[in-house]
Amino acid sequence: MSTSFPYLRFKKASAPAFDEPAAPEGYRFSLWQPSLVSIVPPTFGWPEAKWWAYHYAGVFRNEDYRVLYLKQGNEIVHRLGVLPTDRMDSTCAPGDLSVVWPWTHPEHGDQGLETAALRRMLWLLHKPERTFWCVVRKGDRNTVQACREAGFELVGEVLSA
Repeated sequence: MSTSFPYLRFKKASAPAFDEPAAPEGYRFSLWQPSLVSIVPPTFGWPEAKWWAYHYAGVFRNEDYRVLYLKQGNEIVHRLGVLPTDRMDSTCAPGDLSVVWPWTHPEHGDQGLETAALRRMLWLLHKPERTFWCVVRKGDRNTVQACREAGFELVGEVLSA
């Protein structure tokens, strides 16, 4: 029986208001949010339409389901999403958000995009009572580093995401 914990859990209390984080030079931010005509975010397939359905059916604990993109020209080179936290997680308040789906195009991996996106998401969705959560594979050095650079603190290890 293995006792290893393959995931790390980070949290970040919503920071007080600060200056709007800029995209790294040569990149621009693009924010997607669900609407009646925008059901599936770019880079996702139709199975992810369930999140849109949860959003509009009121299943989520708050209305802040979003996906933030970094683009170079018209090409998406990074994405980072947030979902309202699970109702079953007693450590999370109703306004809390989980950081999900981080992805960076391999050719853009050393540009600080993930940290920039995390900081921008924190700025966009800041609320005084909000905590942001992120569960990361132990071996995902880029996301672990980005969490630390964006001010998240390690709070423990978990067996699954």
